Amino acid sequence: MKRLLLIAAVGAAVIGAAALVYRHDSPGGGSVAGNSTGWTEPADYTYTVAYSIFGPARGTYEITVRHHDVVGVRDIDPPDGMTEYRITVDNAWTLADLLAKYDQAKAGSESDATIAVDSAGVPRSISLDWIVDAVDDEEYFEIVAYHPGS
Repeated sequence: MKRLLLIAAVGAAVIGAAALVYRHDSPGGGSVAGNSTGWTEPADYTYTVAYSIFGPARGTYEITVRHHDVVGVRDIDPPDGMTEYRITVDNAWTLADLLAKYDQAKAGSESDATIAVDSAGVPRSISLDWIVDAVDDEEYFEIVAYHPGS
């Protein structure tokens, strides 16, 4: 329970608003992508994600979605070198894709996942740990900006 409260407090502080946190420690829970957040992905939107992972793809990206497909990616903080490992239109995620990744990690017997959503149900952070007892497999997505219809 203390971990859940800590996650909620950190999520609220980072997002700047109260956050709802869903946590799953074992397979079989409710599906966030199945509208348990109360949010339906619009066809068109732009969002900015701070992506953390052990590897060169980490960084901040502005992603544009049209008709539920990624059509644009702007690398906000490109590093020097290793640009071939950055997020592009070909490998970027819609928010529905991120929710599917959450569901996949949540359903795994060796994985763990947490999600924070705002009062409208929009995902604001997703933490994935694909193998709980391993290192360097965790992913963290912080949605720092979201603009529906843009």
